[in-house]
Amino acid sequence: MNASAMKSKIKWNLTQLSPEEVEEVNNLVQSLLEQKKTERRIVNLEGIWEGIGFEKILDLEGEIKKIRKELAEQLLRRSERWNT
Repeated sequence: MNASAMKSKIKWNLTQLSPEEVEEVNNLVQSLLEQKKTERRIVNLEGIWEGIGFEKILDLEGEIKKIRKELAEQLLRRSERWNT
C-alpha cells in the first residue's frame, strides 16, 4: 500500500476513535517525530570545496561579486523581455 492510501486509511480509522483515543494517537505520532529529529546526524561540511581549484583564484571575493553582478544583469534583461 502506498503512503497516500495508508494516510487515507489512517484518517478513516481516526474517525472511529473517541477523542481520548485520538489524543493518544497524536501523542504517539509526536513521540515518533521527536525520535526522528534526534536521529538526524550533523554533518560537517567544512573543507568540502578544498582541492577543487578555488584556492587558485587570487581574488575569490571579487570574482564572486563580479559573477553575482553579471547574474543580476542577466535576470533584469530577462525580466524586461518578459514584461514587454
